[in-house]
Amino acid sequence: MFSEAGVVIGAEGGLSGRIEASSVVVSGSVDGSIKAGRLEIIAGGSVKGEVHTAELVIEPGGRFNGSSEDLSEHGETARKAAGTAEGHGNRKENRDGSDSDAASVAAGPASA
Repeated sequence: MFSEAGVVIGAEGGLSGRIEASSVVVSGSVDGSIKAGRLEIIAGGSVKGEVHTAELVIEPGGRFNGSSEDLSEHGETARKAAGTAEGHGNRKENRDGSDSDAASVAAGPASA
């Protein structure tokens, strides 16, 4: 699915495949690849697969299982500093700001 505008996957909706849009909001489920300037996974929403975005927001109760590529200017600077010419590979920024390889993330209330 390609859209120059935003794409919304509603709470009862689901998509298996590829989404490319300026912004994507997921309340339902997506299994596949998402490329967007901004991806927001709402509580109850689920994304499984590859994510390429400049801004990733996961609300408490939202789920992400897969790999992500940071398309922001900050991400490009970090990739160059790390010596990865094109930034390919599995990278995920954890809630604490550290990076890790492809992994499952379940957003929920922060514990003290």
